[in-house]
Amino acid sequence: MLGGARERLYADPSVVFPRRVITRAPDLGLEDHDTLDETAFDAAVEGGAFALHWRAHALCYGIPVAIEDHLRTGRVVIVNGSRTVVGEAQRKYVATQTVVITAPARVIAERLAVRGRETDLEVADRLARKALTPPPGDDVHHVMNDGDLNVAVDQFVDIVGRFSAL
Repeated sequence: MLGGARERLYADPSVVFPRRVITRAPDLGLEDHDTLDETAFDAAVEGGAFALHWRAHALCYGIPVAIEDHLRTGRVVIVNGSRTVVGEAQRKYVATQTVVITAPARVIAERLAVRGRETDLEVADRLARKALTPPPGDDVHHVMNDGDLNVAVDQFVDIVGRFSAL
């Protein structure tokens, strides 16, 4: 879904999609990300390389601190983050808008099974984590990604358009 949004917003210089850093090998055809091993990732955390970072699904994820340069220049920075760091993002970046992209548990389970990267137990753990949601508010938006992908992308792009120079 985010890939579709990235394609639609590509020509808008006020919108930035930073690459995540993940302790996972590159996924051909899936998310384009930078890769570090866990030791290098921990060193990057200690060195202040990340604006936000978290651990989930036996992996480490980080958003480069360079997003702060984009934010200072007024750009909309779209981060594929974790529900576990929403509060930190809201405290650090007062203009944070949260878009919760979700689908029913059965749809998520089917999609994860197709990927084949996780065991049944890991999928169950991921679905249990889905219950972590940010509190409702004017800065929290929801997109249901359970049907036609273009509909979900349209909804997401509409939300971003409220905060960018679209």
